[in-house]
Amino acid sequence: LLAGKRGGLGAPGAVDGSGVYHEKQVGRYCGLHCVNNLLQKQVYKRKDFYRWEAELSQQQGDLQATCGPPRCLRSVGCRMGPPDFSVQCLEMSLSSAGLDMQWFDRRRGLESLDLLEPALVGLIVNRQDTKLSSRSLTDSLERHWFSVRRTDGGLFYNLDSQLSQPQRLGGEKTTIAWLQVVLTDEQSCIFRVCSCASGNDGSVSVAADAADAFAATAIAASTAAGAPLAAPTAAVHEAPAKIEL
Repeated sequence: LLAGKRGGLGAPGAVDGSGVYHEKQVGRYCGLHCVNNLLQKQVYKRKDFYRWEAELSQQQGDLQATCGPPRCLRSVGCRMGPPDFSVQCLEMSLSSAGLDMQWFDRRRGLESLDLLEPALVGLIVNRQDTKLSSRSLTDSLERHWFSVRRTDGGLFYNLDSQLSQPQRLGGEKTTIAWLQVVLTDEQSCIFRVCSCASGNDGSVSVAADAADAFAATAIAASTAAGAPLAAPTAAVHEAPAKIEL
């Protein structure tokens, strides 16, 4: 079983009776919780993500000076707004942990996610929800990051930080069926996280060149306008913990 950290605001995660590490939502830091839950320990803190966002902003400024705004948008596949962390920030955090975050083309069908691939660690979802604003009484769009982790036994757990505890989904078929219900909005995006940079099975690297990414999709929910990122400057962290259930 896992040995994770417990704690208050700085380390909101805990290992439950099933041995699964789960950080619950604190503020608007779902991107941070999403990554730590996937890695099954508190590998990163807010300061790490803020540092990467600062690096990305600097890169964006440098690129705008040479190539202009049209090719310098940072959001890839999904479009997030503040205070959400960007797609590239999550990619950099996973890259520092030795993992590859791959955007999945949903036009291929969720059955093509290849959840049984040995290199697959889990999934990251950026879900778009339509909610009624209490102030304006009009619908507003909100995005939320959460992760799905596969155990060594082939079971999948929904580690959404908005849940009170991890949700056991089951095997490949039940997980795909659950995703089909959850991802009803075509603007919601899904990413495969693997221990190798294979980039196959309908997946493209998040840091792919904008022209290549645009060629991979023709729908607004799957557009990409990001530029290649420099290698992360943060120190490499230890590999994600294994769930042996």
